[in-house]
Amino acid sequence: MLTAAQAHLIQRLHHDFPLTDRPFATLGQELGWTEERILERLHQWLAQGVFTHFGPHYAADHKRTTPSAAVAPEHLWVAMAVPEQRFDAVSAVVSSFSQVTHSYRRQHALNMWFVIAAPPEQQQATLAQIETLTRLPCLGFSAAQDYAQLDARDAAVHRSMDNNHPHRTA
Repeated sequence: MLTAAQAHLIQRLHHDFPLTDRPFATLGQELGWTEERILERLHQWLAQGVFTHFGPHYAADHKRTTPSAAVAPEHLWVAMAVPEQRFDAVSAVVSSFSQVTHSYRRQHALNMWFVIAAPPEQQQATLAQIETLTRLPCLGFSAAQDYAQLDARDAAVHRSMDNNHPHRTA
């Protein structure tokens, strides 16, 4: 189980990461930790598989112009409403899929979000497997859609879940 300071660190790594010369020192000041302690914790989480990757995630552009664009995997954002008491267990299931690049918690009815990087047919198969293993519906959204538009559609998304429409893609 995470301490309050560790949970705060994870939130800061996902949101408003400090753009300073020494961002880990800045985070350490917020937590009352040293820069070395922050870096040590990150290395531990990576070694333990808590994080599978640490680095920037750029918005997937559906109008790629690079030569590798034809073979680049498509990205699908997925949202789930996970009961708090099951969050860690469901997160472990989601993170066990190699197609899942990262996941995070939101303060919302749709409290778990993650990204699947795979061709569309693999995206749907992955969603179906996650739903089977977790017994919870998944809602998928094309990464080509602007994230701000997804926030604006939260109410519609929640209604879709209430109507039991798994795998709905926008």
